[in-house]
Amino acid sequence: MNHRLLYAVALAFAACLGAGVTSSVIAEEPGSEECAKHQVAEAICPFCRPELIKDHGFCGGHGVPEALCTACRPAIVAAFKAEGDWCAGHDVPESQCELCHPGIKDQWKQGEAESGAGATGAEEPDREECAEHQVAEAICPFCRPELIKDHGFCGGHGVPEALCTACRPAIIAAFKVEGDWCAGHDVPESQCELCHPGIKDQWKQDQAESGAGKSGRLWCREHDVYEDECLICHPELKGAPKAGGKAELFCREHAVAERECGICQPQLAAGLEPGESLKVRTASPESVEKAGIRTATPKSSQVTPNIRVSGEARYNQNRLARITPLAAGVIRRVLVDVGAEVAPGDVLVEVASSEVAEAKRDYLVAIVDERLAALAHDREKQLLAKAISPEQRFQQAESEYERAKIVRVTARQRLANFGFTDEEIGNIETTSSSSSLLMVRAPYAGTLVERTAVAGEAVKPGNTLFTLADLSTMWVELAIPESDAGRVQKGLAVEARFQGLPGVEVNGELVWLHSRVDERTRLVKARAEVQNMDRRLRDGMFGEVRVILDDAVSTLRVPKEALQRIEQQPYVFVRAAADLFDLRRVVVGEQNGHTVEIVAGIGPDDAVVVDGTFTMKSEFLKSRLGAGCVDD
Repeated sequence: MNHRLLYAVALAFAACLGAGVTSSVIAEEPGSEECAKHQVAEAICPFCRPELIKDHGFCGGHGVPEALCTACRPAIVAAFKAEGDWCAGHDVPESQCELCHPGIKDQWKQGEAESGAGATGAEEPDREECAEHQVAEAICPFCRPELIKDHGFCGGHGVPEALCTACRPAIIAAFKVEGDWCAGHDVPESQCELCHPGIKDQWKQDQAESGAGKSGRLWCREHDVYEDECLICHPELKGAPKAGGKAELFCREHAVAERECGICQPQLAAGLEPGESLKVRTASPESVEKAGIRTATPKSSQVTPNIRVSGEARYNQNRLARITPLAAGVIRRVLVDVGAEVAPGDVLVEVASSEVAEAKRDYLVAIVDERLAALAHDREKQLLAKAISPEQRFQQAESEYERAKIVRVTARQRLANFGFTDEEIGNIETTSSSSSLLMVRAPYAGTLVERTAVAGEAVKPGNTLFTLADLSTMWVELAIPESDAGRVQKGLAVEARFQGLPGVEVNGELVWLHSRVDERTRLVKARAEVQNMDRRLRDGMFGEVRVILDDAVSTLRVPKEALQRIEQQPYVFVRAAADLFDLRRVVVGEQNGHTVEIVAGIGPDDAVVVDGTFTMKSEFLKSRLGAGCVDD
């Protein structure tokens, strides 16, 4: 059929329909009713719906009516073939092939000019106009963003068709109203590759990263069309009925489904979930052997869920004592030195104190006064019984006796407050000694970690003579990230390793968690108490602490060389056949030495590539270097 004539007939047909015909978005969605004769969706068939030619106007990019443009609308190729209008030699409609029919497109333009339709039927005066953007409402991509999805990608110009000013010059006004116009190159600023090199590649990347472009279909990056419309990569599609892009494509070059072909569709790797994979076919089983690719099954091991934080060792403040004299005086002798292990009650320092001598004297006097008061009390009691002495004198004697007892008890308590034991107080009473010596003793077993005591030095209560620490346990001060604080609680086990103790693991328990988050560091302070039975852990040591969150679980480990990262995501290669491998997305856990924990993504029987992984990665990425699908 002469399409110039078809164009004129379409204009007349549209005129018969009335000037009120409204251009509709060409919906290429799979749910559209199919034209049985032409094997395309009824909504886009220009042969069954010639009014589309008028409604959609002229394709400024390819010089034919937009509804007939196979470059922008590859889905209508089947319709032309069904009409017998197809140039197999140049893969375009015969009625549009300028190589076979030079000047054919000039006839289209001449027909456009003679019809007076302008560049697009959307400029008809009776069409509802978008007042904001000065274009027909039906084609305004800013007011109707759904057009971008509905019309898909413009294969001719590398942008969404609804935004293509080359094919739809009528929307230029809308871009200018939006301030998106490059006056120097007469294209939208957001599409100007001269000002922004690679800008259109971002459109294609967005399309590719979605896994199948804007319309849910794979994109052939090599030939710049949808994969299910690429007759170069898939010649088996020639003459095959259209299925709305839903047919399962098969990659004949690599003998796998197109959606699983990692070499032809490497962009799909970004959308893989853990455990999902793409197929990577090598040249042959022999090439695998020559490349030195070797596989092994993962090793099973037990791991415990944990978080790792930094920690600093400190003395256990509940078992730390500052040794100070309880009375003022002068140090007479220092009996031990720093670093000494002492037992409870061991004498550390002798202090000569006048206060102690006075306290001893007062105690001895109080003992004598109590005895005299006791004798007077007994004598008055006997006289009262014989009615020789009045009751008043007995009561006075009894009161003085009770007072004397209180004075003695108080004097004894004063000696006890100075640190004298019951035995030592008994010796004072027995020997009537009023010596000024005060013995400073260790309150419990431990190690003297600091000393300031010097013989002949005057001291008073509060002056630290020694610092005594029980080193059997230590504290480890922790800093837990705010994001992990909710998983941590008192009583959890901890395992600590310190830089100064290589190969030594210290165990303990979390004993305290702060109730607030530090405003500056966003860390939560915590404290663990750990065992230090061999006394190797020292105050001030830095280390790494594992807080154990749960019981041990089984996990799989592979050599670190087996792990590859592609666009910052972790993958391993798993052998599926002699020359076929899975690029498998995995979840990585703890790395320890030469192995890495795989939390999810592989099974215990998978043959994971452990040698030659870089070769496999290069095979996967070779299409990005221009060696992917090739012409048949």
